[in-house]
Amino acid sequence: MNVEFKKLDNGLTIINDKMNVDSTSIGVWVGSGSSKETENESGIAHMLEHMAFKGTVNRNAEQIAQEIENVGGDINAYTSKEVTAYYLKVLKEDTDLGIDILADIIKNSTFPEEEIERERGVIISEIGQSIDSPDDKVFENFNTTAYKNQSIGRSILGNKDTVSRFKQLDLKKFLLSNYAPENMVVSSGGDSACEEALFLTRFCSKVTLVHRRDELRASKIMAERTLAHEKINAVWDSAVEEILPGEDGKVRAVQTKNLQTGETSEISCKGVFIAIGHLPNTQPFEGILDLDSNGYLVPSAGSMVKTKVPGVFVAGDCADHVYRQAITAAGMGCQSAIEAERWLAESD
Repeated sequence: MNVEFKKLDNGLTIINDKMNVDSTSIGVWVGSGSSKETENESGIAHMLEHMAFKGTVNRNAEQIAQEIENVGGDINAYTSKEVTAYYLKVLKEDTDLGIDILADIIKNSTFPEEEIERERGVIISEIGQSIDSPDDKVFENFNTTAYKNQSIGRSILGNKDTVSRFKQLDLKKFLLSNYAPENMVVSSGGDSACEEALFLTRFCSKVTLVHRRDELRASKIMAERTLAHEKINAVWDSAVEEILPGEDGKVRAVQTKNLQTGETSEISCKGVFIAIGHLPNTQPFEGILDLDSNGYLVPSAGSMVKTKVPGVFVAGDCADHVYRQAITAAGMGCQSAIEAERWLAESD
C-alpha cells in the first residue's frame, strides 16, 4: 500500500492510495453530518445530500447521471451522524471527469425550487417508512433516549415538520457554513472487476460476457481470473441489442451487434443479466404511471408500492433512487406481492 497524504494551502486534505489498476474510486468526505444541525435544521444535511444530484450551474440532473452512465461509472452519496460523503467509481482514463463532476455538485449546486419540492416528498416518504419499520423505530428511540436534547440523538432523516420547512436559502446557508475546505477530505484509489460474471458461474453451466471494448478494464489479476474461467466466454466489441423470446415466451437468445463492423449475430441463452447503471429503464411507462424528474416511478401517496393505476405495483430500483440494493429491492418486491394478492382477492 502506497498512501499519500497532502494538505493544500486552503485546508483541503487529499488522500491518494496508488494502485496498479485501470479504475479509480474518488470520494469527498465532508465533516458535517446530522450532528452539526440545530434542532430547527434536523434533516437538512441529508436533504442537502439528496439535492447535490439535482443540478448545478453546469449540468442538470439528467446530464449528471448520463455523463457518469456514458463512461460506465457509478456515483452515490450518504449522510451519517458525523459526515456526508459523495463518491464515484470510473475507469482510470475518466478520472478527470469524475473529479470535475464531484467538484461541480459540491461547489455549484443550484438547488432548483421544483426539485426541492420533489425531494421533500421523497424524504417525507422515507421518514414514514422508517416510522413503519420496528427496528428503525427502536434504534431511533434508543438514540433519542441515550443522547437526550443533543443533535447526535436526532434522526438523520429529520422529521416531517423540519423537512417541510426547508427552503433553498436554508440549504445554501448550511452548505456555506459546513462545506469549507478545512472540513473536507478527498480520497482516491480502487479497482474495477468482473465479480458479476464470476458470481454467475456458481449457478450457470456457461456464461457469455458481452463487452463493448476489445479488452477488460479490470485489474490484471481479476481480468486474467475471469477470462481463464472454464465457464466464461467473452464476446468483444459488442453490445446486446435485443432479447429474443422462444415460443414459450421464455428467453431463447440475445441479438448482439459488433460495434466495429456493425454485424449482428445471435447467442443462445436461457437468461440475461444486465447492469442497469443510474438511469431507470422506465420509459415504457411514461404517460401511464407517475415518474419523477429522473425517471423513477413514484408510488401513490400513503403507500410505498401502489401506483395510480389499480393492480399495478412498483418495487426495486425502478422506484428506489436512494438504496438500490438487492436486499431492499427484495423487501419491496415482497410488499408488492402481498398488495397484488390482496388486490386480486378484492377484485374477484
